[in-house]
Parts: sequence; C-alpha cells; structure tokens
Amino acid sequence: QINKCRIFEAALTIRIGHFISIDHLILGTALPRYIQRKGSGTDTDVIPFTMRSWEQVEQGFSSGDINAAFMDIAQAMYLFDKGLAISMLMFTHRAGNRIIVPEQIQRLADLKGKSILIPHRLSIQHMLVYRLLSAGNFKIASFGELGESVGIESVPYALMPEMANSDLECDIAAFICPAPFGDAELEKKGFRHLLLSRDLWEDHPGSVFVVHQDLLKTKRKNLALMV
Repeated sequence: QINKCRIFEAALTIRIGHFISIDHLILGTALPRYIQRKGSGTDTDVIPFTMRSWEQVEQGFSSGDINAAFMDIAQAMYLFDKGLAISMLMFTHRAGNRIIVPEQIQRLADLKGKSILIPHRLSIQHMLVYRLLSAGNFKIASFGELGESVGIESVPYALMPEMANSDLECDIAAFICPAPFGDAELEKKGFRHLLLSRDLWEDHPGSVFVVHQDLLKTKRKNLALMV
C-alpha cells in the first residue's frame, strides 16, 4: 500500500533535475511565473533538485528519480538513442560557454602537450573543443600519452577552477564552462578568456529541457504553462 501511494505521489509531481548554471537561473524565473499562471499556493507539484554533476543528472533521469531535467543536448540524444522514452520541450541556453586559459597560453600552439577540461564526454563542450583543436591541426591524445597532442579530461564544472588553480606543473591549458563558473578566477591575475563558444560555432545548441513521455500524459497542461 505504501509503495502504491509513493507511485501515485510521484505521478502527481514534476521532479526537475538541474545544474547550477544558466539552467538554474531559467528555472528560478520560470517557477514564479508558473505559480502565478496556475494560481497561488499551487507550486507543490513542482520539485526542483540541484545536481552536482552531469552524471548525477543522467543517472537520476534514467532511473526515474527525476522525471524532467535540464541537460546537455548531446546527453539527451544519447539517452533517447538508448531507448529512454523522453521528449525535448525547449532549448534553454545557447552560445553561453567561455574557454578560459592561464596567462601563459597566448596562442593555439601553446596547447600542445597539455590538457583541456570539459564537463562531460557527451556534451556540446566536447564538440566545441574538437573544433578548436581541429583549427590548430592537433591530434587528441590517448590516455596518459600527450606528447605533441592535446588531452581532453572530463571534470565537473565546480572543480575546474580549483584544478586549474592548483596545477603547479601547468599541465592544464584550458577549461570550457558557462557562467558563473570561472568568474572568480577571471577576476584574479593569471587567467583570461581565450574565446567564446559562439566564436567556434555560431548559434550552437546547448542545454535542453527534457521530460519523460509518461509525464506528458499526466502533466501536459502544467508543462505547457511552465514552458
């Protein structure tokens, strides 16, 4: 009986997983408008969950712990291709990433033999870094074998600035992330913008808002109000 009650309760709630970034700001704007449109005191059917990494978003969405999510479009396409019954309702942000480098990186040739940090292997940022390295005719290094190539390492946004700051051997050439990550480092001496993501790919896709298709059946009108 308890399990049936939990299943019924889950069906009545929109459980949105999100990352602390532009998506977080969009959700902060959308929820008050949703409550206003639907009527005061009716926000209990929307429960936001702050996630610490893209892996956590993916696992929660795949398992059903959350039934809606802001996630990278490449990640959403991967889950859809695996057979997860999901639908994309909207793009959330585009062209909003910065490539941040230490001051000693002055040109593309300075990337040689170093690593670039990306948030997830299934991400637009990964594609953007490939475009950057292709422009410099660089090869992608195999694990642990940089040489004349450039390495790519997956690291959560929140850890990128810390890793770059503590990189005493200067092995990290750059990291790519959206605001507000990296802002504190840019205010300090030693870091600067190399370029914006739109310089590599104009109007590129970014994060999307996706939901389980079952949620569309039970909460279609509510989701339409939110979007």
